[in-house]
Amino acid sequence: MKLLFVQSILFLSFHSFLFAQQIISYDTTNSGIPDNTVRALTKAADGSLWVGTDFGLAHLKNSLWTVYQTTNSQLPDDCIRSIAEDNEGNIWIGTFVGGLAVLRDTGIHVFNTSNSPLPSNHVRAIAFDSAGAWIGTTFGLAYLKDTTWEVFNTTNSPLLSNNITSIHLDTMNRVWAGTINGGLARVEEKGWIIYRNSNSGIPDNSVLDLAHDADNNLWMVTPTGGVAAYNGNTWLTFNIANSNSPTNSYNGIALAPDDRKYFSTIANGLVIYNGNNNWENYTVANSTLPQDELLCIEMGDSTCVWMGTQNGGLVRFCETDTSVNIAERKDWSYFISNPVSSTLNINFLSLSISRIELNLYDLSGRNRITFHSTGNAIAIPLSGIEQGIYLLEIKVEGKREIVKVLVVNSK
Repeated sequence: MKLLFVQSILFLSFHSFLFAQQIISYDTTNSGIPDNTVRALTKAADGSLWVGTDFGLAHLKNSLWTVYQTTNSQLPDDCIRSIAEDNEGNIWIGTFVGGLAVLRDTGIHVFNTSNSPLPSNHVRAIAFDSAGAWIGTTFGLAYLKDTTWEVFNTTNSPLLSNNITSIHLDTMNRVWAGTINGGLARVEEKGWIIYRNSNSGIPDNSVLDLAHDADNNLWMVTPTGGVAAYNGNTWLTFNIANSNSPTNSYNGIALAPDDRKYFSTIANGLVIYNGNNNWENYTVANSTLPQDELLCIEMGDSTCVWMGTQNGGLVRFCETDTSVNIAERKDWSYFISNPVSSTLNINFLSLSISRIELNLYDLSGRNRITFHSTGNAIAIPLSGIEQGIYLLEIKVEGKREIVKVLVVNSK
């Protein structure tokens, strides 16, 4: 396992490229999603998306929505808390009060506290090893292999909390389980290890989500301690005191193939970590996110992530490298200098534009420059703007677009 947490500065290597940001929101007014509160997401092996809401399970495939609810299926509860796909393509659904449901081609089978040893009907996490399913509930951790159950809790195992929030398996088939107030548990054949802030570098005894990167470093997010990474020997933490992280309150993580880390936050929108203390923060103030309260996050393709919101529906966020300096739209287009130095030059190619508003935001979300113009050729002085990556918001006649701009040696 590599011991390095050092990563290259991703965006500084692109120089003259232009990045476009695309945000698409799906809610009950414009899609087949059954509810605007989205708590669980899973991308299936076929590329489709399973969406858990407070009013049913939805499946988005080829732009078509299929909804499963208690009224039209054997789903035991409409409040979905976790989703996972097993190696055979079956969809496992954890609910709030209805137990665990397994969606197969033959129908839905339900496990609950009445018909199985499942320790609680509130199922918060599901993961699979090569032989069975690990199930995290509010009353303990369960393992189901074929028809045999094992249940682990604070009375019969080293667990310090029965409230299991997240489960992840690493390449060595070790089980990592995050808890509320009980730290992080590692389960393997030779025994258990419990990581708490009293015996390790973990920044918070509550761990809400877990993921391993390509180098098998374990990344975790916490509600009050920020982000942490562990390579088996060394802990690395990121918070507002020691990094450019915009918040300490995270609840979800998705790892991109290019090693970028995407985080959902409790009240600060989407956060992206590019390595080397390079953080981006997208909020309602500097993007078209419908709200800053995110509940879950899942990787889509290599440049897109899916996010669930508190009451703003499902969001698809993409960063597209156009590899050119012309940004085309149906109704207007422009040429922008990128990277920029002392002056940001932008030329609109349409002669019919009457009013333009430009806002330059830093990656923490602060508005550094607001500029209005009625002309097509614009030059914005960058006096006082430090070197780095910024988000340029372009508003033209009621339409809006946000692109990345690299400022170099502007002082």
